[in-house]
Parts: sequence; C-alpha cells; structure tokens
Amino acid sequence: MDPVSIKNLAKKTCNTPLYFRDAWYWSKFKAFIYGVKDIQDNLGEGVSISAKLFGSDKDKKRNGTRLLAELEKIDTSEKMKYILNATKYLLIGLIDNSLYFRIIDVIADTLPEDLEYFSSIAITTCTYSGSLQINTLQRKGLLM
Repeated sequence: MDPVSIKNLAKKTCNTPLYFRDAWYWSKFKAFIYGVKDIQDNLGEGVSISAKLFGSDKDKKRNGTRLLAELEKIDTSEKMKYILNATKYLLIGLIDNSLYFRIIDVIADTLPEDLEYFSSIAITTCTYSGSLQINTLQRKGLLM
C-alpha cells in the first residue's frame, strides 16, 4: 500500500470520535433550537428567549456559555423535554434566569431513571422517605 494513503487513513480514523461527538452535540443543539421555536410560536408574539437570557452584553456571554455547557451534558431526549419545559416556564415568566439555570443543571446531572421517578411522585402525594430514589433526589437538590 501507498504510505501516504495509510497516513491519510490513520488521520481520518483518529478524528472519527470527534466527528461523532460533534454530530451528537449539534443534534442536541438543533433539538433545543427547534423546541424553543415551537414554544415561542405557541406562546405568541412578544415572547423571546433572546430577551430573557441575552438582554445585556454581560448576559449574552455569560448565559450563552452556560446554556451551551448545559446542552452539552444532555444525554437523553427525555432530559431535553424537561429542559424545554423549563424554558417554557422561563419564557412565560414563572421562573427567573437564576432558577432556570439551576433547574437545567439539575436535570443535566440527574439520571434519567431518577427524573422519571421524580416525575411520577410529583403527580402523587405519596412519597416514601428513606428510599434509594428519594435519597438520590435529595442529594441532587430536587427534594428537601
């Protein structure tokens, strides 16, 4: 085989994980953007994530960096749905920027199974103190 071809093949093979990671990140980013667009369309005119998160020059850099970092940590489509719900509540005005970033940080760092469990117990009033799921949620700050 040609040594140049072998070198080029090795170079492309070494970069393959980067391509997968980048493709995965951009698919999450795209899902977030389309989700936010749907939310803004449903809520009507005058509701904009830009106004809420990126109102000042200071907020543009700080909140943009924080948002991109949190999106990078998302590993399931269910977590993306939870983050889009939090974004909806931010746009409606039910939560402020600080609480929004706290919520999406907790969502990103919590196991999907724990989020499902939390969702199920949030609907019912029955919780079992001392269970593994409750203890895990308390450590993550989701329950007091």
